[in-house]
Amino acid sequence: MGDEYYSTVVDSFPWTIRRCYYDLEKIGCSSQSLVCLASNGHFGKVAVKKLIKPFDSESCAKRSWREIVIHKHLAKSSHPHIIGLIESFTPDSGLELFNNVYIVTEYIGKDLEQALKKVGKYDETDALKIIGQVLSALAYLHSAGILHRDLKPSNIAISDNCYVKLLDFGLSRTSASEMSGYVITRPYRAPEVICNWTHYKSNVDVWSAGCILAEMLTGEILFRGDTLVKHFQNIIKFVGKPNETVLSKIISINAREYIKTLPDEPPVNMNEYFHGKHYLVIELLKEMLNFDSETRTSAVDTLNHKSFDYFKAKAYQATKNFSCPILDCQLEEQSKSIDDWKELVWNICQ
Repeated sequence: MGDEYYSTVVDSFPWTIRRCYYDLEKIGCSSQSLVCLASNGHFGKVAVKKLIKPFDSESCAKRSWREIVIHKHLAKSSHPHIIGLIESFTPDSGLELFNNVYIVTEYIGKDLEQALKKVGKYDETDALKIIGQVLSALAYLHSAGILHRDLKPSNIAISDNCYVKLLDFGLSRTSASEMSGYVITRPYRAPEVICNWTHYKSNVDVWSAGCILAEMLTGEILFRGDTLVKHFQNIIKFVGKPNETVLSKIISINAREYIKTLPDEPPVNMNEYFHGKHYLVIELLKEMLNFDSETRTSAVDTLNHKSFDYFKAKAYQATKNFSCPILDCQLEEQSKSIDDWKELVWNICQ
C-alpha cells in the first residue's frame, strides 16, 4: 500500500482508500456493500462503495466483476439519468493479496425513499417528471441488453428540483443470462420474478417503475406483504386473477397450480383506488402493472404515453432516444472459478 492510501474504520469495517477521498460518512449498506459519502477536491461530494466479501464465492466474484463491467460499459456514452462512474480501484498490491474493491461514483443528494418520507407524495406532474427520467434511464439500460433488477425508491437519487439518476447496478444482469427469482426488493418485484421464471424480459423493470409511480401518487407502498405468498396474493387482488392464456405462459407448475386455487376476484377499480387522478395517469399505470410480461409495455413505449404530453412532463424528452451499445455477455455465460473472476476484476481495477 503506497502513500496515496490511508486506512480507517467505517461501521466496524476496515477501509483503505485513496487520500483524495476524505470526510467519510456512511450513507448506506447492504449484505453486499457499504457506501460512504466522501469529499474530493475535484468532484466535490462523491459516493464510495466498498464491496463486502467480493470473492467469498463464485457467485460473489462474478457479481463483483459484473457490477464494475456494467458501470464501465454505461460510462462509455454517459446518460444524464444514470449515475456516473468516477473510478474503481483496489489498494491491494498484488493479485495474491487482492480482496478489496472500491467503486466511486458521482453523488447528487438524497434518494427517492428519503424524499417520499419528507414530502409524503407527489402531484401528477412531478411524479411523471420523475418516472419519465427513470424510464429514460431504463430504456438506455435495456438498449444495451442490461436489466437493472433492483429498481426501488432507494436506488433513485433525486435532487431538490426533481432531477434524478438511477443508482446501484449490483444486481443488474444482461438479458441473455439465466436469472434468479430472489433479486428485486419484494414490494417492487414483478409477478414473473415471484413465479421463479429463469428467463424474463427487460420490462420486469417497468413493473417496478409502475409500483414506484403508484407510491409517489399515494404516499403508500402499493404491494405490501410480510411473506412472498402474501405479497403475491396482494398483486392478484389488485390486478385480478390471470386467465388460462396467461397462466399457460408460467413455466413453474407449482406457481400455476397455486394461482388456480385463488378465488376468482375482479381487479381493483383503479379509478377508485387512485381517486382524483387523471384518467391518462391511470391508463399509464394499467400498462405498466400488466401481470402478463409478454404484453406489458416496454420502457421506450411507456415514454411515448400520452400522459407525459398532457402533463408537460418533458424533463426526459431530450434523452429518451439515447441508445447504448450492446454489452457483450459472452464472459458472463462462461463457468469460471473464483480465482478466474478475481483476476478479471483485478485487471479492471488497474
